[in-house]
Order: sequence, then structure tokens, then C-alpha cells
Amino acid sequence: MCFSAEASFTSAVLLTVVGYATVTESSRKDLKALAIVPLLFALQQFGEGVLWLTIANGGNPAWLQEIFKWVFLFFAIVFWPVWMPVATIVAEKSPKRRRLMGIALLAGTLFVASQFIALFMPGSSVEVNVVGSSIQYTPSFQYPQNIYKILQWFYVFAAISPFFFSSLRLMWLYAIANAATFIVAYLYYTQTFSSVWCFYAAVVSALLFLVIRRNREKSPHSI
Repeated sequence: MCFSAEASFTSAVLLTVVGYATVTESSRKDLKALAIVPLLFALQQFGEGVLWLTIANGGNPAWLQEIFKWVFLFFAIVFWPVWMPVATIVAEKSPKRRRLMGIALLAGTLFVASQFIALFMPGSSVEVNVVGSSIQYTPSFQYPQNIYKILQWFYVFAAISPFFFSSLRLMWLYAIANAATFIVAYLYYTQTFSSVWCFYAAVVSALLFLVIRRNREKSPHSI
């Protein structure tokens, strides 16, 4: 993650503890997909911690850097824009809200498809570098700026909007915190946006413990 290997490993450990508590707190099967989010963020942060160590060692061992680079990118550009809408859809009771979340899922799916095209073209690659104390991921293939902006907002819509659509108690708190992390990363960490936002989003995912606890037994209602 951004800042250092220590920051990544520390967040991974803390999120593992919170994630375990969140999973055990939930007695509803429809909340399990949301409950495991902190644990999955912990895995992603651990992966970037290892990546930091390889960068500090001059990119060695190269095979280890390659593995954990793709671990991070898998979560960042493939998993989260699909999992977040799916997890909220599964937990939602309102058909109208589920339809809105379905639009977010479509946006996330289109984004993922675009990234597969970009990342797996013949000869394509992704470089990792440290820029301003954060990790920058630079793909060799990049879409034109106007297309890139559209795809970026597809990603943001998929990763943020489902939580605002949710009727789960206290989900509004997580939704606002998640949106705030995006704003900070977007405004102040343009070059290392992916790394920084994933770190901040990982930290605020601890709030899902409160969401799960508040909704563990009763059917969700808006507050």
C-alpha cells in the first residue's frame, strides 16, 4: 500500500482481526459477502506489503514482485468493482434498490472487461515504481484520456454507489467514509491513486463490523 511495507503489514494484521470479528458477528447468510470484505482487504494489503519489500530490494526476487503485483491488481481492478455491487445486492431486500445496484454491477463489469483488454494485449505489461512515498502502477497500454475518464467513473460508481443504495442500518456511515477516501485519493494522490485509495478503503472497511452487528438478526431497514 502507500507509505511503507510497515503500514501495509500493520493494516493487514488489524484488518484480519476486525475481519474475523465481523465474520463471526454475522448470523445472516446474506451478509457473509459483506462480512468478509475486511479480510479480503487484509490479503490485498499484505500483498502490497510484500511488493514494497521487493521494491526496496531492487525489484528482487523478480518472480515474487510479479506475483504480488498481480495480486494487488486483481483485487483493485477486477475483484472490487464486481464484488462490492454483488455483496450489496445479496444483502438487499428491496427490489428497487437491487435494480440500482445492478446498474452499478453493470458499470463494474464493463470496467473489468476494459481492463482485461488493456492488460492482456500481446506485449502489454505493468510497471511498479515508488512516487511520493506511494506505489504507482503504470500499464504499458493506456486508453485515450476521454475514454479513460469514462472508465474511471464506471469504476467509482461500481465501488461506491451500492452502499448509498443499501437499506442496511448504518450502511450510510460506511458509504460516506468510503466516498471520502475516494475524494482524498483523487484530489491529492493522482499519480498513485490506485494504491492510496485501496489503502484508505481498506481502513474504513473496518466500519462494516458496525454494519454487520447492527443488522445481524433483523431484516434491514433504512435509517
